[in-house]
Amino acid sequence: MNKSWHQKSLVPVFVSLYAVSVLFSCASSGEHYTSPKAQKELQERVDTLGMQLSALEESNAELHAILSGEKKSNMGAQPVSDQLVQIENRLSLLENHMEYIDSTRLDLINRVSQIEKQLDQYGIPSASGAMAARSGKGGLSAAEYRQQYQHAYDLYGQKEYKQAIPAFTKVIEANPDGSLSDNAQYWIGECYYGMQDFTRAIVEFEKVFTFKDSNKDDDAQLKLGLCYLNLGQRDKAKEEFQRLVDFYTDSEYKALAIDYLKKLN
Repeated sequence: MNKSWHQKSLVPVFVSLYAVSVLFSCASSGEHYTSPKAQKELQERVDTLGMQLSALEESNAELHAILSGEKKSNMGAQPVSDQLVQIENRLSLLENHMEYIDSTRLDLINRVSQIEKQLDQYGIPSASGAMAARSGKGGLSAAEYRQQYQHAYDLYGQKEYKQAIPAFTKVIEANPDGSLSDNAQYWIGECYYGMQDFTRAIVEFEKVFTFKDSNKDDDAQLKLGLCYLNLGQRDKAKEEFQRLVDFYTDSEYKALAIDYLKKLN
């Protein structure tokens, strides 16, 4: 992961905090111009933070492995090299960013819940809730649809992956065409990834591409590469990372995919 990616990863954090502040102030004042589109964008920003944190954790684990190898190779030999010092500095920077993003994500989730309660008081449905109410599927009301997604996401955040999977599945079953269904499918893939069931994770991440206009396509594409990498299938991993570079030219994960391709070549 290069420096420019670190700097870019902080931008959505501040944008998300600003969006939350605006939406919260609108709901508190009783103004009804909090649009469904804004609500969906807010949830997408929260999910994006989760994906960025996951990417940071991947790089952090990788650097730990490199650092461990460097230390072993230098034991009883020459003093610590400049390369080792550089790796240690990068590792420290990654850990600081991870702590910041993690705490910010939790704060955003709490604020989203507060906004949802305010909107319910004024009878303003969220985008996902409104779609669920119109579909009439899964036996969930508008408020229950949104709360179910939040519940599933909370379980994922607590690493309760086995419980989170059926919770996300319930969101999809309630409204397969809902605005949160592709997000729920993506996080099912992340649950299996977190359990290190990379073969099943591949299956679940590929399902994300079946959703029309999904905002999780490039996220899933990155994870496919990482799944194959963890399975030791380097050639398949290279194909998936290259596909991200070729077909998602504006993705925030493009630079990360290029880094992985350089390491695999």
